Amino acid sequence: MQIIIDETLCNKIEGLQYEVESRKDIITQILAGNFTVRGELFNQYQQEYKQFFIDYNKAKQEMLLQYDVGNNVVWNLDFRTRTLTIEA
Repeated sequence: MQIIIDETLCNKIEGLQYEVESRKDIITQILAGNFTVRGELFNQYQQEYKQFFIDYNKAKQEMLLQYDVGNNVVWNLDFRTRTLTIEA
């Protein structure tokens, strides 16, 4: 099944995904380098990552509820076409 979702919601999910992934990459680099993990920089990125992760998951849940997608299903969202594909 395929559904074209709302542009605003799609853009929100896409933006939050990029924020989550970029923070995850930065934290990985900090941990892999010779930086102290108790430093202010690490704490800042960790807090940002947590908040973006929460917001991202809330936005995904909002989409799944809005388009009546059940739990425990496999789905994919194509940001370019705004197409939500749900596998049976």
